[in-house]
Amino acid sequence: MKTLLSAIAAALLAAPALAAPTLESAQAAAEKSFQSLPALKLSFQKGARVQGALPGKIVTSPAKQKTSSTVHISGYVSFNGSGFVSHTPGYASLNVSGSANLCDSSGQVCSGYTTITTWANLFVNGDFVNDWVRPYVNVSFYKAGRYVGSAQLSGSVPVSGWVSGNWVHVSGSGYLSGSVLVTE
Repeated sequence: MKTLLSAIAAALLAAPALAAPTLESAQAAAEKSFQSLPALKLSFQKGARVQGALPGKIVTSPAKQKTSSTVHISGYVSFNGSGFVSHTPGYASLNVSGSANLCDSSGQVCSGYTTITTWANLFVNGDFVNDWVRPYVNVSFYKAGRYVGSAQLSGSVPVSGWVSGNWVHVSGSGYLSGSVLVTE
């Protein structure tokens, strides 16, 4: 056994020593291995899917950009209401309301039947009333059942009516219009 160990030790001492690699030789070897790889060319097409970027992963294009457009809205509304007048001639403040479906020209962007309510300050002189109601109201709009925005609508609607005791009753109809910024 002693002779076997002596033989191994003698062989190790007789073998040339292996030099440890230097940092420069390691960098040179790495550069040489990267230079031997084929060149990788990438090109991207807008909206295209990139497959194989990572094994087993599919990368999809970003979400669709939202677009905005201004849509003109109008609609016909019939108002009616009542209010108190303390004396004639004089002014009566009353709440008038009506319901309307206000839409764009294509009929796709609509409010649905909504109640429009506004205050009016009307001049009463005698037994009859002829004046204008000028509503300025905020209305929500929808397209295919989805909310798309709200708009301020306004108009001048003629109303007429009569006086009964100290109460004024009026009705009238006309158009309201405005614009809504629709984001899709």
